[in-house]
Amino acid sequence: MPALPFGGWPTGAGLILSGVVLVALLVYSYRTTRAGAGDGT
Repeated sequence: MPALPFGGWPTGAGLILSGVVLVALLVYSYRTTRAGAGDGT
């Protein structure tokens, strides 16, 4: 669909980068909450 305003490399790279950031944040928050569960915080 060449009529799309956003297509090709920028969109693909943005989606991949967003996915990586999302997964990284999920893993980070999961690990920090698990690690801090016994600290009473």
